[in-house]
Amino acid sequence: ATRVTSPSLSVTMTLPVTSRES
Repeated sequence: ATRVTSPSLSVTMTLPVTSRES
């Protein structure tokens, strides 16, 4: 998950991960 290469991908992967952790 590279933020510099594809910020969109990082955000998409972070969204579900944060939801599960919350």
